[in-house]
Amino acid sequence: MRAQSARHTQAYLASLDRICRQLLAAGHDPVSLCGMRLIDVPQSPERAGLVFGRVVLGMTTLPHDPLLVDECGDEITADEVGHRFTLSSIIIPRAI
Repeated sequence: MRAQSARHTQAYLASLDRICRQLLAAGHDPVSLCGMRLIDVPQSPERAGLVFGRVVLGMTTLPHDPLLVDECGDEITADEVGHRFTLSSIIIPRAI
């Protein structure tokens, strides 16, 4: 059960990473992603995967839910981005 949960968490974070990389490539900066909502993300297979991952982990998927939420469903604020994530990827948590 624990291994399955870890796989779901990893899949969710990978989906979030793909979405964020696409948005960054489109000209958004990491801090602006914190203000984005699911409705702001264009329909795509990557968005569908992100929404599915949230469902599997028991998170809400309403259109106005924040885009950046961690694997527990807690919103990641602009103040937390630099503290919680590496510079190379805003999604992969820093090693402690």
